[in-house]
Formats: sequence, structure tokens, C-alpha cells
Amino acid sequence: MSLEMKTLSLPDLNGADPKRLAQARRHIHNGALWLARLANSFRPPEADNAQMRLRWLDQSRSLSTQTFNDKLTLQLRLPQLHLQFMENGNPMPHVFDMEDRTPAEAEAWILVELLHRGLERERFTKTLPFDIAAPMTGDTDTYAPAEYEGELAKLTDWLAGGAAVLEQVSQSADGLWLAPEPLAFSVVTSSGGKPIRTGFSLGDERLGEPSFFVGPQRNGTVQSLRPDAVLTASQIHKGALSADAIAASLKDAAQKRSA
Repeated sequence: MSLEMKTLSLPDLNGADPKRLAQARRHIHNGALWLARLANSFRPPEADNAQMRLRWLDQSRSLSTQTFNDKLTLQLRLPQLHLQFMENGNPMPHVFDMEDRTPAEAEAWILVELLHRGLERERFTKTLPFDIAAPMTGDTDTYAPAEYEGELAKLTDWLAGGAAVLEQVSQSADGLWLAPEPLAFSVVTSSGGKPIRTGFSLGDERLGEPSFFVGPQRNGTVQSLRPDAVLTASQIHKGALSADAIAASLKDAAQKRSA
């Protein structure tokens, strides 16, 4: 189905406050890092960093871990920033609303939930195999999704839109994955030449707006956002590009770089 047959919202961010957008992005990123920490803590000994890749669940507008301990996942619901464990796809009680809560409180909630699930709390570690650009830690930071409600809603729309575009671009049965650092969707494409990574990011300290990118495929889950081609949110709105036009542009750029 063409993306033009779906409802696809890519909000105009030209009038948005860059500092507020950065804070909203930081909230989403740090929320997603709890999922990465849990996946890293409970991955099998033989599993590599790919176990930390996250799924986008469009129907619930959530980020999710892969299944661990045979039946569990942890989801981050956007734009509200709610954490919730799922068992065999069914929501478990005790939603953690991040509003006015600290990272220390989020960690405590996770430890209690692990105890309720019969898992060893000692296995949980906040340590991740990569550096974090703008971490929220301890009792010094407080999550404030209500303060950035508008910005979080717009960035969630961009995540949903980015995922929808990349699903059209993807050639892999492995589907669409989101790396936790930097927070970016990516798919691998190839047109008979070298594999190319096509992706979408909410932005970072260097590029402060959502963008699509095309670049060489690299091994590992954590990717450096140094793309060969970028299509930014401002360029998309300036050119009034449709979802199909974005997908076609990305496919063309990937094909040229794969040659």
C-alpha cells in the first residue's frame, strides 16, 4: 500500500523552539535507554549488541524491547512517556508514568517489577556498551513530559512517519529496527552492490531536527550519525515532499551509493 493512502503526519517544526525540541528529544532518548539497559542486562551470553535493538509498535505508538526471559518485553509509550512491562503481549499492572519522576525512581520501579516477574534484580545494570550524548541520571534530573507535551507529540508523529517511510524503503524480511544510540531507525538496502544503511533520526546535538539519511552499512547496533545524504524536516516542508517522494528520494540515494 502506498503511504499516500495512509494518514501520515509530519508536523512543521520551523516555528518550534530548538531548545524545547532538544529537551523533548532528550526525554524520548533517555526513556528509550531504560529499554536498552533492560535488554542488555538480560540478553543471552551468546547474544551480541543487536539484542538491544528496539521495535516501533505503530498501533500503540510505543518503543519495545525484543522478547527476553522467553515472554517479557518492556515498552515505552509515546508521547506520554509511560513504561510498562508486557507478558506474552499482554500489559502487566503498574504503569510507570515518568511525569515528575527521576531516573533513580525509574530504576527503582524496574527493580521492583523484576522482582514481581521472578527475575534476579542483581542482573540489571545501567551500564551500556556505548557513551550517552545527553544522559539523565540519579536524582538530579526530573522527567517533565507535561512541560514538553507539544514538542513530544510532534516528535512522536515524526517517529511514526519516519518508520512508515522506511518500511516502504526496506528490502529486508528482518524489518525495521531502532538503535538506542543515537536514537535512529535504520534498514539495510542493496541493489546488487555494497549494502547501504538508510535511516531516520530525531536529530542530535549536531543536527537539531528530524532527518532521513543514507550512508554505508556498519556492523553493530550503535551507529555514528555521519550520513552521506540527509533529508531534513525543514527541507521536507520547504519542498512540500510527500511520503512517497521521500521514499523515492531515499531509494535513489541508496542505489547511487550502492553502485
